[in-house]
Amino acid sequence: MSVYRVKSEAGLPKHCKVAKVSPAGHVGKFKDHVAEPKVAKPSKFGNKKTVIDGFVFASKKEAARYSLLKMRQSARDITELELQVEFPLIPSQERADGTKERPVVYRADFCYKEAGKPVVEDSKGYRTPDYIIKRKLMLWVHGITIREV
Repeated sequence: MSVYRVKSEAGLPKHCKVAKVSPAGHVGKFKDHVAEPKVAKPSKFGNKKTVIDGFVFASKKEAARYSLLKMRQSARDITELELQVEFPLIPSQERADGTKERPVVYRADFCYKEAGKPVVEDSKGYRTPDYIIKRKLMLWVHGITIREV
């Protein structure tokens, strides 16, 4: 699941000049942009990406949960709401031949404090084998039980 800020590109003519902007805000060279119709590939698990407050959520369920948590934060039931917090599970390692293995991380959908206690939450519709292993590693490495919604 990826959460990131989006800017609307609605209203672009078919042929126009588009500036490439890096995440740091630097504008690169202009290039011709030809808008091609994109055929939406159906999601593997049937989820539909949803945008709320400029954040793209992987599913409607996750977006609805964000809305609810945002209201709870406004009502001061919870505090310090964060999205997409990464927890390291296995650090990067080097093999005998010198190649590097990437680290294993768990990215929580939401983290917040409820009654002063930290909560790590994940909106799940389907539990993949990778998720189940990461959930168990979270408990073993960090002592955190993930709240599944």
